[in-house]
Amino acid sequence: VLDKENGILKFVPSGANYSENNYLTGDEPDFSDSSAIAIDGSIYVLFNDGAIKKFTKGASDTFSVSGLSKPMSGPTRIFTGEDTDNIYVLDNGNSRVVVLGKDGKFQKAYSANVLKTAKDFDVDETGKKILILSGGKIYQIDIK
Repeated sequence: VLDKENGILKFVPSGANYSENNYLTGDEPDFSDSSAIAIDGSIYVLFNDGAIKKFTKGASDTFSVSGLSKPMSGPTRIFTGEDTDNIYVLDNGNSRVVVLGKDGKFQKAYSANVLKTAKDFDVDETGKKILILSGGKIYQIDIK
């Protein structure tokens, strides 16, 4: 769980309950300006300025976004998983979904006016679609 004040929290089963542990093992960055989290074995934290920090096994890992022709503006959501090849960022300020490789390199972007007010999204790489929740409706973008 991403907690803007307490960092990344991990809940571990402990009998019939769960115990709360801090996932990070080293110095904790300031998460007050973070907006979302995605997990694929590593944890990716998205910040309001478009920066993404990666953590693996509780430690900060090398990661940087590269190749964007236009910087992100007010991104709100990030998506990836063990079964996905890429990282997807809902960049509301630029009305687009940005696709990054797991190395942070820009792959492509999908733009649509409805993305400016989108609240959430999900990606199905196998089915080649991005589902967008905006204005109480679900929209689909075909992955090419």
